[in-house]
Amino acid sequence: MELRTHGIALCGERILLRPMTESDWDILIAWNSDPDVIFFTEGTRTPYSPEDIKGIYEETSQNAFCFVIEFQGRPIGECWLQRTNIEALLKRHPNKDSRRIDLMIGVNDRLNESTHDRRNGAISKGPKRRISDRL
Repeated sequence: MELRTHGIALCGERILLRPMTESDWDILIAWNSDPDVIFFTEGTRTPYSPEDIKGIYEETSQNAFCFVIEFQGRPIGECWLQRTNIEALLKRHPNKDSRRIDLMIGVNDRLNESTHDRRNGAISKGPKRRISDRL
């Protein structure tokens, strides 16, 4: 199986979501091998093997739009847009075209900022802000 690509790019004032490509394997493997990144995305510090990482993205890309998130031209994370596959949500919203976005911030300086904000209640208790407002 290969990584399925697409031609969609989403641009904000400071953030670019560009299509994930085969040339992104090095950064994807680095992020998914970092125990701190994995802790915030999976809840465990056990990293994936390079083979598993490729398999996850190749399989996911068959049914999702996979993006690399860039901030000031620097890759800082990834995300994908896919149909909702969470049974509880599908039951709550039958016959709806429901989508979900899975997101990983792979660069530790942004992870640490998020952790600091969460400890201080800026995310959980403060006003809701778009992620692009923070970056």
